[in-house]
Amino acid sequence: MGGSNLVYLAQQIAYQSPTLLVAFLAVGLSLFFFRRYRIPALLTLVAAVIIVISSFAIIGVQVYYFSGRYAFTMRSETYASVQLAIGWFNSLSRGLALLLLVIAVFFGRKQTDPVVRST
Repeated sequence: MGGSNLVYLAQQIAYQSPTLLVAFLAVGLSLFFFRRYRIPALLTLVAAVIIVISSFAIIGVQVYYFSGRYAFTMRSETYASVQLAIGWFNSLSRGLALLLLVIAVFFGRKQTDPVVRST
């Protein structure tokens, strides 16, 4: 891996670092609260793991195609299509993780009494 590729890798990791930090914190907290809130903690754990795996997968694929763009003599249109597919995968995986987090928040909530309106 050349020097410019290492710089690109470091930049990609730096861009993802806030998300990765929160995801690792979510993994730790979900393991800590697993006995008390089993299903929400499990959903949070799965969501955080999806975020971590997808972040590193995206970084790896982007660095691979960035470093191989000239080695593979990839046309600009093909490179743009690959980057578009990477973006779609990233969006879908993070959307799934967000869905799991929303389900975890509302899972097991007791239904409250309906509000009685006075007329």
